[in-house]
Amino acid sequence: MTPSLKQENTTEAAALLLLASSSNQQPAAALPPKNEQDNPTTIPDDDDDECCRSAKRAATGKMEGFVTAAEALLVGPPPSHQETTAVEDLNASRASVVSLSSRSSTARGGLPFDEFPATEEEARVQLEVVFSLEEWSDMGDQEHVLETLSMFPVLATERFADCTGNSFHPLAHLIFSQTGLEHIREVLNLWPDVLALPQGREQNLPLHIACVYDNYDEVTAFLVRSHPLALTKFNGDGMLPLHRVLAKKQFIPCNEIATFALIQFMVGLYPQSVVLSTASGMTALDYAFHEGYDIFVLYFILNLLAPVMQQFTVGKSYYGKPVVLDLDKAQVLNRIMAHTQNLHCEPMEWTAEGLSFFLDCLKNNPTATNKVRLRLAQSDMDSEGRFSLKQALEMNTNLNSFCLVCPSNDAKLDNSALLQSVREGLKLNRGIQCFQLGQFLGRMLDLVTCSAGDKLTTVEVAQLSFTDVAAEWNPNPDVFRASPLQSLTITSCLMHPDCVRKLISNLALMPALNAVSLDVFGRDFSTKAPEEQSKSGPKSVKQQYNVTTELLALLGNGKLRSLSLGSYPVLDFGPLCEELKQNTTLQFFNVPTCFETDQANEEAMLDVMASHNTSLLQVKTATINEPIIHYTTLNALGRGKLRDPSLAHHTFVDHICSITLINALEGNTKHSVMYGLLRECPKVWASWDGQQISPTSRKRRRNPRLPSLSQS
Repeated sequence: MTPSLKQENTTEAAALLLLASSSNQQPAAALPPKNEQDNPTTIPDDDDDECCRSAKRAATGKMEGFVTAAEALLVGPPPSHQETTAVEDLNASRASVVSLSSRSSTARGGLPFDEFPATEEEARVQLEVVFSLEEWSDMGDQEHVLETLSMFPVLATERFADCTGNSFHPLAHLIFSQTGLEHIREVLNLWPDVLALPQGREQNLPLHIACVYDNYDEVTAFLVRSHPLALTKFNGDGMLPLHRVLAKKQFIPCNEIATFALIQFMVGLYPQSVVLSTASGMTALDYAFHEGYDIFVLYFILNLLAPVMQQFTVGKSYYGKPVVLDLDKAQVLNRIMAHTQNLHCEPMEWTAEGLSFFLDCLKNNPTATNKVRLRLAQSDMDSEGRFSLKQALEMNTNLNSFCLVCPSNDAKLDNSALLQSVREGLKLNRGIQCFQLGQFLGRMLDLVTCSAGDKLTTVEVAQLSFTDVAAEWNPNPDVFRASPLQSLTITSCLMHPDCVRKLISNLALMPALNAVSLDVFGRDFSTKAPEEQSKSGPKSVKQQYNVTTELLALLGNGKLRSLSLGSYPVLDFGPLCEELKQNTTLQFFNVPTCFETDQANEEAMLDVMASHNTSLLQVKTATINEPIIHYTTLNALGRGKLRDPSLAHHTFVDHICSITLINALEGNTKHSVMYGLLRECPKVWASWDGQQISPTSRKRRRNPRLPSLSQS
């Protein structure tokens, strides 16, 4: 027998002797408990309770039988076979001793055992069983776990799997069961280092776990004081403890929101937590707004933020629930707008009061907000609401970017009335420079092209269905000539073919327009039946979609830098190539229709790039065309400048030396690029002091126009 085991059994034997000596007066007496307040010292002497009487009889009988064994352990070591028998008998008697201890029979409820463990391994097995139960804190006895840990403190450093397979230390298991503060303190004293160890699949610290429970502020605050650095740690989901406190209803839906006192306490110790965002981009302010915290919490957080933050987003859903922007949220949003530059307000639904208040806020020029993105439909407002939107756009002088997106549920409904109000508001606006529109159906051509205020330079629209009919759309050329618009992007939109031609023709009148992207699909909104429309035949249909004449006029104004056409328009590529040969402004050319329908068009484009055009930096063809890419690279490196007949020798040398991109290239690519640039101006680099090298000083070559590098 080892000394430790002998000492342990000697102590237990002494206790048994004391217990047996008092059995005549109090046969059911037990060992003194550690906590006399929580554990009665005796089993109630209730003669009417059959369970109690049975326990007393069993304990009394067994105590008399073990006195001899206990005395033998105190006097000296018995023979080895007797010692083994005595130890086994003592271990077997633990159940009787414990049953007479301070714990009631109902405390352990449905645990699959009634005994305290005798060995560390037995204790480990019991804890594994307890913690693996789905609701162990309800059916089991927390005190059994606490007593087991106090008997074997080393087990506080081990991890035990729960019913889902996640492994946690005992302290975390006790927090999951919402154990009281005193017991949490006892277990923490066994191994304080546990507060800094992430656990489970979500890699939560004990503080992360405690943050999501109701009526648990006392324990949460205790864990914060015990390990303040835990406030700075993100869990596996990228959340700080403050984020989990504010979002506790998302983890346990029946929870209440966190108390203001706990939020103040945590933020006071780590103010930076209100600025930091989760892995999904949510901040403390986002959680406070969407979870419905009162104005005191929101103002408390706002006062700790920077005077102006970059962006605030009101999403259409929050943890799967639709967001409804009512009057209360609109009032809070008004305060937030004073602190944010970029506001994305895209709730699933607006209330009439909430929308009216929000538009009034826009009208009153919030000092910080200069970019607004709204998710709004005609069904969200009446005529009074549309008038308020028009006024908000007219009177707001702080906005420089405005984006309006239609909800998907209303994307197939005509929103022409709403779009007309937007157009009237933009027309009188004096600050908006960029206007974006998405997913609407309605008459919008005037809005897209003719609503420019004094500073509107960029219009971007996507996934629109233009219901305009060419016969009804008669734009004023003077409006186009006076427009400050510089960039127009129309992406994935449906438009009548005649309207496409009218649009391109009038775009050529805009003096500042330098970038056009048209990705449109044909759609006939006429009243003709489909069978009548098909009678015209393929040729007339192709001619109807052909916009070559209008496009040449747009390119001919000498200002366009970017042109992108979708798969809808039909073009005659021959005239287009002739225009590109002499064009010196266009840099980006993306017309996939030309190259998908005829492979010969790529050869024609290659001829344009090899011998003529020096401005195009990007040409998108149907396939990867390496020669065309090579010439666009030369254009980017200044091929046009090297073609200048008056180029001086020193200017040429300075230009070649300044091209750092060449040094970054390797192998054949580097040599081919350098060779491509040199062949553009052989007279410059093949002469010295203005005197060309004599023809007799070099050998005859098949192509004298392309001198070799060695002859320089």
